[in-house]
Amino acid sequence: MNDEKQLDSELLKYIIDYLPGNMYWKNNKSQFLGCNKNQADLFKLKSPECVIGTTDYDYYPREYAVQVVENDKQVMRSKTKQVLEETVIHSDNKEKIYLSQKLPLQDVQGNIYGLLGLSLDITDRKEAEAALRIAKQRAEQASQAKSQFIMNMSHDARTPLSGIIGMAEILSDHVQDEEGKKLVQYILKSGKRFSVLLDEILEFSRLDNNQEEQSASVVNVQQLVADIVDLVSASIYAKHLKFELDINVNLPDKIVICRRHLYRIILNLLNNAIRFTESGKIILAVSLAPQPINCLKVVVQDSGMGIPKNKFDVIFEPFSRLHPAYEGKHQGVGLGLYMVKKFVENCRGKIFVESEEGKGSIFTCLIPFSLDYDSVELTNAKNPRATLDLKPMLVLHRNKNLKILVVDDDEICRLVTEKMLKKLHHDVETAASGGEVLRKLHAMTYDFILMDIGLPDIDGCEVTRRVRALENNGQHAIIVGLTAHVFPEYKQKCVDAGMDTVLFKPFSMNDFSHLLTAYNMSRKE
Repeated sequence: MNDEKQLDSELLKYIIDYLPGNMYWKNNKSQFLGCNKNQADLFKLKSPECVIGTTDYDYYPREYAVQVVENDKQVMRSKTKQVLEETVIHSDNKEKIYLSQKLPLQDVQGNIYGLLGLSLDITDRKEAEAALRIAKQRAEQASQAKSQFIMNMSHDARTPLSGIIGMAEILSDHVQDEEGKKLVQYILKSGKRFSVLLDEILEFSRLDNNQEEQSASVVNVQQLVADIVDLVSASIYAKHLKFELDINVNLPDKIVICRRHLYRIILNLLNNAIRFTESGKIILAVSLAPQPINCLKVVVQDSGMGIPKNKFDVIFEPFSRLHPAYEGKHQGVGLGLYMVKKFVENCRGKIFVESEEGKGSIFTCLIPFSLDYDSVELTNAKNPRATLDLKPMLVLHRNKNLKILVVDDDEICRLVTEKMLKKLHHDVETAASGGEVLRKLHAMTYDFILMDIGLPDIDGCEVTRRVRALENNGQHAIIVGLTAHVFPEYKQKCVDAGMDTVLFKPFSMNDFSHLLTAYNMSRKE
């Protein structure tokens, strides 16, 4: 019997000694009553028995020992097991972090007479976590820097691009020979391609950073599809492709969905099909998916070059291309399908691809929608300025020249805008700063103010607020913001400041003409 107890005691000691971590037990004065071999080795003791009667003050600097002892007292006062992190410095002057589990020891009467502790060295883990946090912060900073760079690049490029496109349009009226006109058209075409490229890169940045807004509205799917087909029909005709449109008769007249996302999904898929199809046909089919309910099924099929099966996943990655840009086979930067996938996912939908090289591709999107029209009407009611209809405001001016003030600190943009508006037969004055605007308004009233936002002295939004404060009852100049910032929230900021709407750079003469026509202000020829 004694031999068995001796064996059990030795086995228990062996188990304790080789437990992972440091085990120890103390009395209610935080004096060690024993420990395992790991703890003894850490304290550089000859044997675990040498720890008996010592305290943490014998092994750690005072400021660390005080905290460990206080943790012991807290465990014994609480009479409950606690798990906590403890930091100490050993004789090698290296700081270590331990995850400690401490359990109060009680006698049969319930009196606390000490505690049992098990501490695991988690220093490496904490250092790895810290390294990951730093890496994450750096990655986030790099991502923010990238996004900021893209936004700045887009903004800074739009202003000179607006000048290039505008000057080319003005120049086209002065060039008489056919060769010169052709060259001007090349400038315009290149400028517009660059504008589209800027839009794609900026939209990629917003999608990549989850900044893309998703607001549901009541959408007439047939009208939306008709608008898209009208937009791409010239490109289809130019490549002599056949086009088939199949809109299922069972589609509801109206659905509740993010119009912008649905529009871009269909437009990008069609543009992708046109770009990679040299002959044959393109089919667009829109119907209700059999499952789940209230789910739109959009299918775009082409007879183009097709996609290798090992590229099915790659084509949805940003900036991915089946052929490098330097080969010059197809235009684009490789963002179209990436954005389609993002838009579909933002709508909580799914996208599938079938393709065979040399025979074409089929892209299928399943996009959920709602029929809860009341919720959308309630949302729009909360934001009455979300849709601007300013035509009634200037109905009195439809038969006369308008007095228009163009405000822009960029000399070329200011000159281009002035010439465009004068070509539309309006009286135009210019200002290069917010202060100049306010000085002019003390001497003159204007029907229409085109207000650049990034002015050198006073922000365009602040100028607008001051203009509104100067207006008397019955006075209201239409103020249109001119900005290279193309974000919806930026437009809302301008509207909140008192602007009536916003025109994004680069703009063309057609943009001004459409704007004035929308408000019944352009002069009849």
